[in-house]
Amino acid sequence: MGRVQDKACVVTGAGSGIGKATALRLAAEGGKVVVSDINFGVPKKLLMRSKNQGAQLLPIRLMFQILSNVKI
Repeated sequence: MGRVQDKACVVTGAGSGIGKATALRLAAEGGKVVVSDINFGVPKKLLMRSKNQGAQLLPIRLMFQILSNVKI
C-alpha cells in the first residue's frame, strides 16, 4: 500500500520530465491520478502505459493560462 493509496492526485505538465515522473510514481503508489499537459496526446500515451501496470490515470485537456478554464 502506497502513501497515496486511493487518494485523488492532480499533476499538470505530466507530458514529460518531473511531471511525468510524478504522475507515474503517484499511480504506482495507488493514487487516482488526473494528468494534463499542453500537448493532450502525451497524457493519453501515459494512460496506455500505466494501464498495463494496473494504475488509474485520467488524462484531461486543461490550459491554466486561460483564466476562464480555472474554476474554484
